[in-house]
Amino acid sequence: VSGFDRRVLVVQHSAYGYLCRRYGLEVGAVLRPMEQVEPTPGDLAFARRVIEEQGVRAIYVEPQLSASAAERVAQVTKVEVLTLDPLGDGDWPAMMRANLAALKRGQGGSD
Repeated sequence: VSGFDRRVLVVQHSAYGYLCRRYGLEVGAVLRPMEQVEPTPGDLAFARRVIEEQGVRAIYVEPQLSASAAERVAQVTKVEVLTLDPLGDGDWPAMMRANLAALKRGQGGSD
C-alpha cells in the first residue's frame, strides 16, 4: 500500500480500523456507523463532504450488506463503488488478493 496515491477511505461499515492503522490509511467516513441501522441523511452528507474535500475516488462496500446507500452517494459524487470482503468464502488468500486489487483501484495504487 506504500504506492497508494490516496490514504483516505470511505467505507460502508466500520470494519477496517486495524487495516488502516497497520498500513497508514485513514477511514474518513463510514456510511453505516451501526451495522444494523441504515445510514442517516447526515451520515451520507458527511461521506459526500469527505469524498469531495479529500479527493476520494471510491466507496468500499461489503457483499454481506446492501450497497444502495453507497450507490446513491457514488452517483452524486461520481466515484466508484468497490467491494472489500471481510469474510470471504473460505479461500483466504483469494479474498486478500481481491481486497488488495480493489484497494489499488480505489486508492490509485501502483504495482
